This record gives sequence, structure tokens and C-alpha cells, in this order.
Amino acid sequence: MAPRKNKIAKNKMAEEEKTKSFQDEVEQELAFMQGFPVTDFDNKARKEAEMEREIEIRKVRKSKRNYEGPPLVTESAKTAEKARKNEIQKEFNRASARRSRVRKVAKVRYLHWANRKLEKMFEKSKEELKIENFYSTNYKKSITAAVETKKILRDQLHGKTGNGNGY
Repeated sequence: MAPRKNKIAKNKMAEEEKTKSFQDEVEQELAFMQGFPVTDFDNKARKEAEMEREIEIRKVRKSKRNYEGPPLVTESAKTAEKARKNEIQKEFNRASARRSRVRKVAKVRYLHWANRKLEKMFEKSKEELKIENFYSTNYKKSITAAVETKKILRDQLHGKTGNGNGY
């Protein structure tokens, strides 16, 4: 069934996104996404965890679909079971669509959070690089000064011995 593109459906989705339960689900998804390192560009661990969640959801759905009752002999029982399965399928489709919307909103929030975190990491590394560069420059200057001092002292020492070559 293709998604509806009318104003009523959009308004219902917009109203649903304002509800507390939807925001709670978004926060849970965001917390799940934030639990993995930002610097993991392949997202392997997160993808594995998402697959485990999907497997769990499939198990729950399969258990809900199973018929547990007396054998279906009459036509009315068969039609009732068919109607039950149709209702369950509609419920699953709604839940899947809601999870997709939750994931979409959570991903936007996660990307905002991750960008801020990466910017802070970048600024921190830039500052560390400046400090390291400062220390490196100071080390170079002090090494150069020590070499020059060594030359001066060596020249003074050998100059006093009088062997003439300065060494």
C-alpha cells in the first residue's frame, strides 16, 4: 500500500510527531545511536545491534501471528482468523511506519549531535596541535642554543690549550 500524499495524512503525522510517546521513542532511539562511537565511520557495531533488534521484532511478530486455539473447521472461524491476521498486519505496518519516522527524526538529531561533538574534537585537536607546535618550536630553539653554547665552550676550551686548530 503506497503512502498517502494528502494534507490530512501529513497533518496526522505532524500531530503524532508532537506527542509525548513519539518524542520518548525518538529519545530512546537517539540514546541508542549515541551509545556508539562517533568516529566509527563504518558503523559496524551499530548495524549489528540494529539487526539484533530487527530479529527480535520479527520473533515477536511471528509469535503474534501464530494461531492458538481450536482447529479451524467452520467457515466463520476461518474468516474470523483471516480478519484477525489482517488486523495484525495493519498493526504491524503502522508500527513499522512509526519506527521509520522515529528513526528519521532521531537520525537528524543524531547527526546534529555528532557534528557538534566532532567540531569540539576538532577544536581540541587544533589547540593541542598549536601547543605541540609551540613546544616543538621551543625545543628546536633550545637545541639550537645548546649546540651554539657547546661550540662556544669547546672553542674557549681548546683555544686555551693552544694547539691552534681550535679542537
